[in-house]
Amino acid sequence: MQPNDTTRQCPKCGQALRFPDGVGGVLMACPACGHRFASPFRLGGTAKSAATPAPVKRAPQTPKAPVALPTVADAPKPPSATSTLAAKVAALYAANS
Repeated sequence: MQPNDTTRQCPKCGQALRFPDGVGGVLMACPACGHRFASPFRLGGTAKSAATPAPVKRAPQTPKAPVALPTVADAPKPPSATSTLAAKVAALYAANS
């Protein structure tokens, strides 16, 4: 076994399995029983390496002003019966009869 190998047992049959460090999060199949399981996620090495990206610094977000929602009082009023065209025609017809 190489020094960079990790040993893990199959969760179903207990067969000892080994895989290289840094390999993780992949689907593995036990060669003895065929049981499939995900290998544990591991990063190679124990110390932070230069390949690890620095955290991204973001500018603070300013809160947006609240938006006033329309109320029932702001809703347009339905036209009155005398302002509709049909009511005007009916009024003219009644006046000329």
